Amino acid sequence: MTMAKSDRPSPHPMDPFSPAHQTDEGYSEDPLNSSLAQNLPANFSALRSPADLPSWLASHASALPLSIRTELTMALLDQLPTSTIAEIVQRLNPRLYIDFIQYLPAEICLKILGYLDPLSLISVMQTCRAWYDLTLDRKLWERLYYLEGWKAIQSEIDEWEARVNGLSGSVGYPPRAHDPDAHAGKARAVISDDGDLEMTDRDRSLPSRSDASAAGASIFGPPASSLPPSRHAAAGDVEMANSGTSRKGKGVDRGFPPLDHVVRAKRKEPGGSPQPSLPPLLAPDQSPGSALRSTLWAWDVSSRRFRINWKYLYNMRRRLESNWELGKFTTFQLPHPLYPEEGHHEGVYTLQFDANFLVSGSRDQTMRIWNMHTRRLVRPPLTGHQGSVLCLQFDADPAEDILVSGSSDSDVFIWKFSTGELVQKIADAHRESVLNVRFDKRILVTSSKDKTIKIFNRRPLRYGDLGYGAAPAVFNPIGMTVKPYGIEPDLAQELPVKEPFTLIGRLEGHGAAVNAIQVRDRTIVSVSGDRHIKVWNWPDQVCTQTIPAHDKGIACVEFDERRIVSGSSDYEVCIFDAPTGLKVAQLRGHKHLVRTVQAGFGDLPYSKEEDEAEAKAVDAEYFRAVEAGEISQDNDRRSRRSRRANAGSSRPAEIQAYGAKVPPGGGGGRKYGRIV
Repeated sequence: MTMAKSDRPSPHPMDPFSPAHQTDEGYSEDPLNSSLAQNLPANFSALRSPADLPSWLASHASALPLSIRTELTMALLDQLPTSTIAEIVQRLNPRLYIDFIQYLPAEICLKILGYLDPLSLISVMQTCRAWYDLTLDRKLWERLYYLEGWKAIQSEIDEWEARVNGLSGSVGYPPRAHDPDAHAGKARAVISDDGDLEMTDRDRSLPSRSDASAAGASIFGPPASSLPPSRHAAAGDVEMANSGTSRKGKGVDRGFPPLDHVVRAKRKEPGGSPQPSLPPLLAPDQSPGSALRSTLWAWDVSSRRFRINWKYLYNMRRRLESNWELGKFTTFQLPHPLYPEEGHHEGVYTLQFDANFLVSGSRDQTMRIWNMHTRRLVRPPLTGHQGSVLCLQFDADPAEDILVSGSSDSDVFIWKFSTGELVQKIADAHRESVLNVRFDKRILVTSSKDKTIKIFNRRPLRYGDLGYGAAPAVFNPIGMTVKPYGIEPDLAQELPVKEPFTLIGRLEGHGAAVNAIQVRDRTIVSVSGDRHIKVWNWPDQVCTQTIPAHDKGIACVEFDERRIVSGSSDYEVCIFDAPTGLKVAQLRGHKHLVRTVQAGFGDLPYSKEEDEAEAKAVDAEYFRAVEAGEISQDNDRRSRRSRRANAGSSRPAEIQAYGAKVPPGGGGGRKYGRIV
């Protein structure tokens, strides 16, 4: 059936303020029971006695103007006793204050709070006790910690939690939390690795505020702090950079434990990103009970064991960052001023440190291992090299327990870190000075003034292992017919085993001394005095990329699989997109040679996707500017060559390359990104 145009009903003008057309914003000023306006005089005549007034008002009050209803309500309230007004307020409370924590399941509440930033989470903490207890959930703060781009070594956390729980059994702490009936029906919402939340209890029963506070727990699960309510830090204890919650002129909270409880930086590998390392379990004058009462550890009701307090860890890391930015730090020197005789006798050429040790190599042909806490030598200097110690790397982990040094005498020494024993000497590893050494759990890589890079295995290798190489070909000058019998030889058992620190690879291609190298997985990145950066696939021993990087020799390099950062004798630090080799930033400011560089971009879990999207947007804007004639494409290559310093600008006239996987500047979590 069709309707003629003239027969169609004409549309009525829409009242934008009509309740029928108001947008739903979660709160409405309209009454709960609205009715259409009626003729008040006609309806008022139906009122026969004062007893009918309440029912009449209930039926016709919506027709009265809002101002009259307000005055009438206030006049009635003025005539009521306080107890009755309190009852009315109680009845109106569900309409005015909707507490989603009281009505929604626990996992949904935590999912909602998981979208908040730290500053918003602090505002939630200040709302009420129930919301405060919920925001102490350890999983919320663990997620926020990683979203800041900070790292943690999970194996160390597991190890220290095991040690702390071993102490808890000996001191009987905490007494109330060991009650097996405590919060038996309480639900626990757990944030899994993929971001979803799952319930670990069968039912959900909200405890009273007194119960939740007594256990020091989140109302939906294990506590995020082992402190009683009286010792809970104020909601503003997490200091936000450039936020109103920071006290003016106060960069350090004096109420926290001494520096023994502060998370320190640990460098697992020179040139890598510092990672937090847990503090010592017990100070020299500290009892086991005091260690368990530290705010670094929190009692988990569901697992009935101590767990790391991520809120405290987050708070301490924020304060460390704030102190660094405000210049609130102290310096110290090695050797200790009271023991100057422990120092080197000549210049120091190389060093590496972690949370507990610092190792230095010197022109005096020795290495010294220092205790970072006492600032004293751990043992007498390590001697053996016949030339200056130019490079070193160590790993104090008992599973590794290794120190490698390279010298101008062309030798490479492998030491046992814990004892200082010389384990192996690779004599004449190169024809000239060894300029850099790097190792991971599989290989040791060295570079030299002789323009080569050499690769040694750290573990015994059998045929088929990564780095073993192809089976040696056997040449038989007399042709023979071999009948197959269905049995193939096991070359892994028949071919010889390559013992540790056997030369398994040699990389050649640089035109000058190879000054620095970095190793990540199957990739080696090297820089040289020939002004080039080379990227190698070390198992195949092939160069996959050569990047003309600087105008003078390159002295140092950092590589995190997404970016390459180099420092050069041309006074510049440059950032390159690793997959494409394109330069995305050129930093100038030094007035002398750049000899060492350390870079950390503070990548967040989602930084890679965001960086690629931002890089595409920058490219699109560049091509738009070219099409609009804002940039001359004919002179584009020459103009880009003349752009000597771009610290990360995305302006089309200033970008130096397009097609990179990271935006200008290198991307990442810019909040805590650092290049030193």
